[in-house]
Amino acid sequence: MEQTHPRPLLVLSGLFLIALVVRVIYFIELSQIPYFDIVLPVYDHSNFDQGALNFAAGDVLARSPNNSYSPLYKYFLGSLYFLFGRNFYVVYGLQFVLGAFGAVLIFLIGKRLFDVRVGLLAFIGFAFYSTEIIYEGIILRAAFITFLGIFSFYVLLRLRESPTPLMLIGCALILSLFFSVAS
Repeated sequence: MEQTHPRPLLVLSGLFLIALVVRVIYFIELSQIPYFDIVLPVYDHSNFDQGALNFAAGDVLARSPNNSYSPLYKYFLGSLYFLFGRNFYVVYGLQFVLGAFGAVLIFLIGKRLFDVRVGLLAFIGFAFYSTEIIYEGIILRAAFITFLGIFSFYVLLRLRESPTPLMLIGCALILSLFFSVAS
């Protein structure tokens, strides 16, 4: 009897959906909180929110009360605010999608460095990691940093396997985004 292997894209899609469903369940619960769309000025969230609002209004520097962080996350938020208005459903939804995609990348990294079992364990650990999911539902750059870190690591692994000039340029761009957000 011949054994058939599931298609890799189907497996990756299934993993993505599992991680996304976990985040959607949390998102539904999060959206029921009365202060879901309130950003208090005493938290760091307000710096990113104000900078994003200013960027969406045309301030290229994305100024906010505390400008000690790199502005890339404010630009990301400001672009979303410009396109969709100050809509936290869109912001958190996109951050949750990035988190689910990050979980799939964690699977691929574990599988590539070790084997499928390690990839699955790493996926489960990240897909259900409550602290990461909470940070994906907050206007902070932490979820953005995590995603770019995972993505840059995955792309660096791929660069080792196919060292083409285009892959090198892609790695440099992704790493520069990661370093600019993390600084």
